[in-house]
Amino acid sequence: MAAEVVQSVTATPDPPVRRAARMAMWGVRVACPVLRSRARRGSSRTRGGRPSVPRARRSGARYSRLSIRRGAAPRGLPSARPPHYDRADREVLDAGAEREAVAGWLGLGLGPPGSRAPSPSPSPSPPPRHRAGPVPCVPALDDCVPLPAGEYRVGEPGEERAVAVRAVRLGRYPVVNAHWRAFAVATGRAPAAAADADPLADHPATGVTLADAEAFCAWAAERLGCAVRLPTADEWEAAARGPEARTWPWGDTFDAERCNCAEAAWGWTVPVSAHPHGASAAGAEQLAGNVWEWVAGLAEDGWGRVRGGCHLDTAWGVRASRVLPADPARATPTTGFRIVVDPDPGGPP
Repeated sequence: MAAEVVQSVTATPDPPVRRAARMAMWGVRVACPVLRSRARRGSSRTRGGRPSVPRARRSGARYSRLSIRRGAAPRGLPSARPPHYDRADREVLDAGAEREAVAGWLGLGLGPPGSRAPSPSPSPSPPPRHRAGPVPCVPALDDCVPLPAGEYRVGEPGEERAVAVRAVRLGRYPVVNAHWRAFAVATGRAPAAAADADPLADHPATGVTLADAEAFCAWAAERLGCAVRLPTADEWEAAARGPEARTWPWGDTFDAERCNCAEAAWGWTVPVSAHPHGASAAGAEQLAGNVWEWVAGLAEDGWGRVRGGCHLDTAWGVRASRVLPADPARATPTTGFRIVVDPDPGGPP
């Protein structure tokens, strides 16, 4: 019957009908009721002098112009040709089989009633986010990690250079409020409000100028009985990037769950032990985000340098190679520091 319909409409002057006939000969499924009604009349309905093909929903057809070529997959459906449509007058697709075909293409695996879709393979879970405990966990003042001597690549991309670093012990964490409060009490300084708050005892100390950080190192040296100072810029970056010259301390792929940054949306400082999965190859933590950290020395312009970014910086801002000039006399709520225990204070820098 489909062949008779095609033959009866190929001679009609109506362009839409001839187009539908060609589609039928090419194996493209069209709405048969529309095709039959148009073939009987021999002409199309006109609106304002322009021929128009009635919509499928007006003619009662369930599908119209569903482009399924013979042996080819329709756009948006699986590659296998649906074997479930019959070639009767209406050629209506079986809705259940079509649903299963689309579900299989989407990986949903629909089956008979009562069956369950196969569970997807488990993906690696992100590092757990920190949850504050009832008692702050304050690290020891001399909790340090070794930075092996060797040659490290430092500097921004395109400006990298190789530097030689001697062996030192770098603080595992930035100096925390509990230690800063002990220093303030011992030296007669007025502690900041954050440093005097017990719930923030294990948060990094902030509101520190470069001179304040150097004074803390001198106090820590007397208390520990060894040489204590701020890390140099090369030592800090070598500890953060490691021998592989990583972009971030943990690797070259950014992960907001490994640091306190703008993407992590903490909004303030967090305990220094909150991101163990963000440690560098040397084992130092919080080298990306949370607070900026002073490094030793001044630049030629008289400004200091801070490294690491803070909780307000994005992924680009917490890169290990980033350097930010800072006024050495200005104390900000986003700047702290960490110490270096130097086993050979008389050696070359």
